[in-house]
Amino acid sequence: MSKDIPALLEEAAERGFVKNFEIRETALFCRETKRSYIDRAIRTVDIIQKDAGTDPGDEATLFLLEAEDGERGILLIGNPASLSAEERAILDSLQS
Repeated sequence: MSKDIPALLEEAAERGFVKNFEIRETALFCRETKRSYIDRAIRTVDIIQKDAGTDPGDEATLFLLEAEDGERGILLIGNPASLSAEERAILDSLQS
């Protein structure tokens, strides 16, 4: 059985990924520390795809991230079709 998003978030937290990141313009922003990270200042440790079958609204991608200063957290992306070009560029850099 496929795990739901809350279960995936709980597992990430158990692995030490407790901060929340979001995309802001051309950087990743940590909500808790209020710090921005650009390009290679942050690396992807793992990517977890959540595909719920035929409903694209149930798709999600969970990025487990570690910043150069040691902060570890998650970036949760819902529907990738709704991303801007800038957001897509950041995601592409995380996946390369």
